[in-house]
Amino acid sequence: MLRNGKIFIGLLLISFVFALLAGGILPYLILKILLLILFFSYMSIRINKKNLACFFYIDKKEVMVGDSLTLGYKLNNTSILPVAYGEIDCKIASRLGNTTISGEIKMINPLELVNIQRQIQCIHRGVYPVGRLRLKIRDIFHLFEETIDFNNQLELKVYPRIFQIKRMTIPAAEFFGNVSVSQNTYEDFSSIESIRKYAPGDPVKKIHWKASAKSGDLYVKNYELSANASILFIIDGYHGSYRNDVDGRLEEKVIEVAGSVIRHCLSKNLNTSLACTWRERNTIGGKDVSKFQLFLTALMDFIPEGNLPIEKVLEREKNMVPWGTTLIVLAVYLTKELCDEILNLRRKRIHVILILIKLKQEDAMDMYVYHGESLLREKKVIVHKVYLDSDIREILEDEPCIQSRKA
Repeated sequence: MLRNGKIFIGLLLISFVFALLAGGILPYLILKILLLILFFSYMSIRINKKNLACFFYIDKKEVMVGDSLTLGYKLNNTSILPVAYGEIDCKIASRLGNTTISGEIKMINPLELVNIQRQIQCIHRGVYPVGRLRLKIRDIFHLFEETIDFNNQLELKVYPRIFQIKRMTIPAAEFFGNVSVSQNTYEDFSSIESIRKYAPGDPVKKIHWKASAKSGDLYVKNYELSANASILFIIDGYHGSYRNDVDGRLEEKVIEVAGSVIRHCLSKNLNTSLACTWRERNTIGGKDVSKFQLFLTALMDFIPEGNLPIEKVLEREKNMVPWGTTLIVLAVYLTKELCDEILNLRRKRIHVILILIKLKQEDAMDMYVYHGESLLREKKVIVHKVYLDSDIREILEDEPCIQSRKA
């Protein structure tokens, strides 16, 4: 009951006492009128609550960061009594678009349908419930107030923005999903490159029996030397790395870069894995674009809540990374500890691509950043720097090339 209602109850009690003490027609008439008002106010708000319905709608259920959509709702009063006063509270999650749908409706007429729409620009990825609305209604005398919560099971999925990268240098990887190597241990026994005459010491299983039977001499098969490219992504999910990211733009840029590079690798049929280390560790893998949705779902749920700095994560993960793997690290800061850990990975013959996603240009006094980058490049670590307003395609793309490196 509202403050007006409490005052009204007090007035009703005074009228009741006055009618008992004074008697007469007028005091009892006033008492009856007050009782009738109280009864009407209570019943009207109960009827309104029972006969109000709300319907939500959005023109898109799946969008990408930066897209706009129309969110609307319809309030339908199916009663023959009007709603004297209504106050709407429909707060969309601030991460979605910092949008609030709120206002006052002085009256909803009997059998009236109220339609309200808002344009929302999605600025953060995620899954958002957008079918919730709280409506406060009051009777005509503002004696009673009822709160109605509408909860339509309507979800909006906002995916990270993905760019199509045409060319990107990836050590030990070809655009066909494998790379030529010089070690015989990487012979692909399903692909014959040529045949040659048998030499002492050649294994019997390499003899080409059909060619040998036709020629009368022993011939052996030369197999193509190849190695399947394996790409592992590790994203900096340490909460301390994002302490200056007040509006979430840095976090979005990290996921934007990660998603775009992952899609590029999958489009080239490379064995691609993502180590999700920001919460409970799990790994997602795939080798073609059909698996990209799995990666995209994981990236949508990315929240930097990890307790380990990126260098500690690499220290833990390095013993699980097989030889010849290309490790793509997305980090926010290049610290001495991270630089040392990447150099340790290079000593293990693990190729590393370091992508630094930065809030702003480094301070000229921070000489270690430049020294660290130079040191990493000397050890054949590819280093890219991406800023919030950067077009990642201009930074990551390079001239067409197929790169094959010996570790």
